[in-house]
Amino acid sequence: MANRGGLSAGNARWRIDATDRFSADRATGRERELPAGTDLIAVTVMVDPTGTGPDGVPDLCAARLEESGGGNVTRSWTNTGGAIDLDGAGPSLTSCSSELSIPYSFEAEFVVPADAGESSSLTVDISVPEFLPEYARSALD
Repeated sequence: MANRGGLSAGNARWRIDATDRFSADRATGRERELPAGTDLIAVTVMVDPTGTGPDGVPDLCAARLEESGGGNVTRSWTNTGGAIDLDGAGPSLTSCSSELSIPYSFEAEFVVPADAGESSSLTVDISVPEFLPEYARSALD
C-alpha cells in the first residue's frame, strides 16, 4: 500500500522522502565502486517515532526493496547498511536508530541488477521485528 502521507508501523510513522538511482557506469557509481552491471538505489526514509517499545527505546527496523509484476519472478534485496563496502561518501545513517526519539531520516541503499524495475514495480518494505508479520510498504516512483 503506497501512501505519500506516511504509513504507521510499530511505534513510528514512515514516509519515503526521496529516491535516487545511480548506475555503475556513471560518475557516482564509479565513485562508489559499484560492481559492473549494477545500480545503487538510495531511498531516503523519514521516521517520526510516536512511542517506544517495552524496553523504553524507539524501534529498530529493517528495509527491503522488492520487485514484482511485469511477468518476472519476484526479487528482493536487503539494505546494504554498510554490509557491502562501497567507497565514496555514503550516508551517515543507513537504518533506524534506537537512540533518536525525535523525527529523523535515514538512507537505505540497495545494490541491484541494472535491469531491476524496468518492466515491473519496485516497493520498499519497512519492518519492525517486534511487530512482524505486519510491515509498511511504499511504492517507488
